[in-house]
Amino acid sequence: MVVIGGAAVAVAAPSGSAPPVQADAVVSGAALSVSVSVSVSSGSMHSCVVTTSGGVKCWGYNPAGELGDGTTTTRSTPVDVVGLTSGVAMVSAGTENTCALTSAGGVKCWGDNGLGQLGAGNIGVAQSNTPVDVIGLASGVTAIAVGYDHACAVTTGGAVKCWGYNAYGQLGDGTMGGSSSTPVDVVNLGAKAHALALGDFHSCAITAVGVSCWGGNGNGQLGNFTQTDSASPVAAAKLASGVTSLSASQDRTCAVSSTGKAYCWGQNRGSYLGVGRRQVRVLAPALVVGLPGKVTTVGVGDSICTTGGGITSCWGRNTYGQVGDGTTTPRTTPVQVVGLPGVGTQVSPGFYSTCAVTRSGGVFCWGSDEVGQLGDGRSGTGIMSTAPVAVHGL
Repeated sequence: MVVIGGAAVAVAAPSGSAPPVQADAVVSGAALSVSVSVSVSSGSMHSCVVTTSGGVKCWGYNPAGELGDGTTTTRSTPVDVVGLTSGVAMVSAGTENTCALTSAGGVKCWGDNGLGQLGAGNIGVAQSNTPVDVIGLASGVTAIAVGYDHACAVTTGGAVKCWGYNAYGQLGDGTMGGSSSTPVDVVNLGAKAHALALGDFHSCAITAVGVSCWGGNGNGQLGNFTQTDSASPVAAAKLASGVTSLSASQDRTCAVSSTGKAYCWGQNRGSYLGVGRRQVRVLAPALVVGLPGKVTTVGVGDSICTTGGGITSCWGRNTYGQVGDGTTTPRTTPVQVVGLPGVGTQVSPGFYSTCAVTRSGGVFCWGSDEVGQLGDGRSGTGIMSTAPVAVHGL
């Protein structure tokens, strides 16, 4: 299963801090002074959007209440998240759970809680269909990200706290095994964090000195030339500074440098990392080949996508048209998304579908629509779109 947090929005950094960055579901900055703009985050088979009014709406698959509307009913068009119709700065969608960062710097989560991934201190409670407060994070948070069964947050001081499943050390507290239903501190980060990206069983952060990752590393997704899991942060190679966008899913990670180049590493079956290599695993950041120019953001899911220079490009497995080029042909190098009305400013791939925000604030999705994940009012076996369609009701 894939996990994508996807809400990449630009926010003003506090005075004296590092410049704002864009990332997979999280962006560094002062939550109290965030300027709300439309942003989308695609989970495995559901997506959520922060609207211009600062509310959260979600659509798609909903067996664990991950849409937050108080039900477990799958929705083919966006519905309001209970209690979050305003005052939200960003949202991150995971597998069957979702978290939001409020404009007051607090964190609320909803959906599956079998492993404590809601951070509410109650692993025994299976799920919540409406948002609950994450213990100890009522304020002072600047960024969030959600993974497969864990989540993390960046505090105003640049520290990182994580909660949920920890079998591979993905909580970063120096231990492996079990779960934590309340946030724990990531240890030995080495520098202040600005942004986060979470995969299935690994976590990464943009810090003042580069990219650090921790957790599962069986396919090299930590980027340190090894396949050794790590319960505390290790530096991703070749990315010493200047990273502006970061994204992760499953056991893959991608980043964008300040020079507009994209790098990916980790699992590479099918050569879908786009780095021109046939190895099953790429153990350190490698340059993505064939991009049409400089890129500004990257999103990783079942496909990998970038925005930049007025072009939205995607590549990877394309069984359901999730690459968005009008075909179902697998792509090992970037191709331009066709028919996207306006310039894409942010793109968030999920497991079988992909969603993007345009410069005008429109939200469009493409790929599988089996459980309503395109948000266009349709759903059903075999329904899909190989090119963008507008999400209804936003």
